[in-house]
Amino acid sequence: MKCSDPACGKTITRPLELYDGRLACPYCKKIIGASGGGFRISAKSDTLFRQSEICFLRWLSSDDKYGKESMRLLDNAVDLCKEAALEGDPRAAVRLGYYYDKDFVETNRSEEARCRVAYNYYASVCFDRSVGAFPTERGVTAPDRDELRLEAAQLPSRHLGLYTAGEIAGLDGRLEVLAQALEANTDLDRLLELCRRPAPEAPT
Repeated sequence: MKCSDPACGKTITRPLELYDGRLACPYCKKIIGASGGGFRISAKSDTLFRQSEICFLRWLSSDDKYGKESMRLLDNAVDLCKEAALEGDPRAAVRLGYYYDKDFVETNRSEEARCRVAYNYYASVCFDRSVGAFPTERGVTAPDRDELRLEAAQLPSRHLGLYTAGEIAGLDGRLEVLAQALEANTDLDRLLELCRRPAPEAPT
């Protein structure tokens, strides 16, 4: 893709990744990509994202996940996902958050740095206040905006359990999205009614 700054206009083959996860033009340093908002799904981004998912699924099903050939699949998945995110695909932004969250990208980063980058990608979709379907090129199926926001709001986890509340960036915003989904999809009055019923007797 080309830099959107008319004064630059150079073709970007590999964006500059800033410490907080935002992507920038390596020549003029203008912020670019999905982490800045303005989502749109094109035929190109859809193809890139689907190819990325195929590579990732092949990596998941490989017998030796950390062998040389398998790791090449994971690297390809990440690179294709980054390209799709640069094109503005919100699915790719969420997936990149997951890749950083799981330490699949630049594994020498500290946990704090990884979480900061992952949060930037998750937040770009989770806190997107646009309404209606994502702008989508004809012939491409758009993901459900609310479902994708809910996926981006999921709480991160580590191998020994969930992060504590104080460690989760944007916790209040995430909980707000989760609460909206709960309210929209749950009969809360019926749930409260069930909670008030006496507990069944234990079998003898």
